[in-house]
Amino acid sequence: MPESALESVKTGIFSIGKESVAVANAVINNGLENIEIVAFDLVGQPGMLFCPDVVVKVNTGAIEVLAFEAEAMRQRLALSVPPGAVERAQALQTAALQGTAQSAGKKAHKRFSEALTAFAKHELPQSNKNPKEIERIRAGISLFIDLVGDLKLSDIDSDVLRDFRDGPLANVPARLNHAEAHFKTTGQGIKVTIAAIRKSGEDWPVMSPAERDQRMTWLGRMFRWLQGDWLKEDPSAALRGKSVLTKAGRKVETLNKRPRQPFTQNELVVIFSQSWFQTGNGLAAEESGINRKW
Repeated sequence: MPESALESVKTGIFSIGKESVAVANAVINNGLENIEIVAFDLVGQPGMLFCPDVVVKVNTGAIEVLAFEAEAMRQRLALSVPPGAVERAQALQTAALQGTAQSAGKKAHKRFSEALTAFAKHELPQSNKNPKEIERIRAGISLFIDLVGDLKLSDIDSDVLRDFRDGPLANVPARLNHAEAHFKTTGQGIKVTIAAIRKSGEDWPVMSPAERDQRMTWLGRMFRWLQGDWLKEDPSAALRGKSVLTKAGRKVETLNKRPRQPFTQNELVVIFSQSWFQTGNGLAAEESGINRKW
């Protein structure tokens, strides 16, 4: 809501004013039965709405639609489709998918979720017999679906994976299960949990760089397995071995992880031979040529 917005208390039925001639003409000329006014809830101000008087541009990635509303729209659109149009559309889609398969791989038209299911079923048990660990890896990779969507494999390239790594993945809460329990969002999806944290104003930590690197390693492992039978190229190859941290961040992390070595015998002698340890007194810095005891 812009700072220039004016607050007003309204009740009753609203009429279309002279300033809304375009809307009035649309009603008269097109025979529209209903006019919907876009209104936004104001965060932290229950009962108040913001109604813009100009076209509102919204990033589609920030829009959320309730499932039953999406289904209602789908049903209305389905009723308007002429007989035979669905069959023709399916035939065109099949032809397009076959063309995609020829260029990107014979299973490039498959969805990410299908590939993940196959990877968890056929590949993960080969290297790990622990069902809990297999599920942990599968859940870690499925964050891509939760945050980006169940894309076709042919639509995923290194840029998509890089944007996922540096964007949505960086906002995933640490200790996700605890966060869901704390904000009562269990089973509602990770986006709902992230929104609940932001709305609460709590300083809940996000997933550490090491944990994000681990998820990207799992993701890269899946795409390496897909190359050949599923895909001709591995879209994660360009990101392999690269940390989510910047060069400066990696340097700081390396310094923090550097092991601390014990003092040598000579170093201990130098430290404990100082006057502070010998007499209990030390010397302050020289001031006007005089050493002052402290």
